[in-house]
Amino acid sequence: MTIAAAALAAGELWRLRTGRRQGVSVDMRNAAIEFRSERYLRVDGRPPSEYHDQIAGLYRCGDGRWVRLHTNLPHHRDGVLALLGCSHDRMAVQRALDGWHAEAFETAAADAGLVVTACRSFPEWDEHPQGRAIARLPLFAIDQIGDAAAQPLPAGDRPLAGVKVLDLTRIIAGPVCGRTLAAHGADVLLITASHLPAMEPLVIDTGRGKLSTYLDLRQTSGRETLASLLRDAIASELRSRATAAGSRS
Repeated sequence: MTIAAAALAAGELWRLRTGRRQGVSVDMRNAAIEFRSERYLRVDGRPPSEYHDQIAGLYRCGDGRWVRLHTNLPHHRDGVLALLGCSHDRMAVQRALDGWHAEAFETAAADAGLVVTACRSFPEWDEHPQGRAIARLPLFAIDQIGDAAAQPLPAGDRPLAGVKVLDLTRIIAGPVCGRTLAAHGADVLLITASHLPAMEPLVIDTGRGKLSTYLDLRQTSGRETLASLLRDAIASELRSRATAAGSRS
């Protein structure tokens, strides 16, 4: 569904750009492969290194309920081990969780800035504050964040041709959005930093179609470079609009 929705949006941009409509269809096998694409990734003909941490996953707690630990980034792993007071070993983690109730550990982990989720039944989720909040929301929403006059799309041979995107997102959701924009013709630059933890196979897989660079935004030079890239993207957009307006005159 999400692949079809993205393709329909790209098709509508193409119609606005050219006046031509395109039919959209999604091959279910290809879509299924795309949603598991990191599992088919090969680097120099070989599978990439394993990025799942050895203690990540589901555990039964002392009250008989289950929690899921996300420890694939070092600071999450180290934080969970510190909270549990145990070694980096699945059996040690299980023994430590035998002394916790699932929801109590979820709350303690959240207070420590960690990623732990207690498993809930559908009725339990429906009664949870987050479940009730989500139930009141539409399936998706488009929120207006400011006022601006509508602008014509620049000339190009792809739905998003001529559009420059700076991608400062990480892990899965945001990088997949950037990869989707690149697939429809946008010039996407992935910006990360060498000191930030990363899951390399996911970076490679979600980086298809993008350029990439390292910027340390803790440094003045890094912030100045980012500001320059933003100015360049805006100037490029203005040049594209001027070119498009000139071609119509």
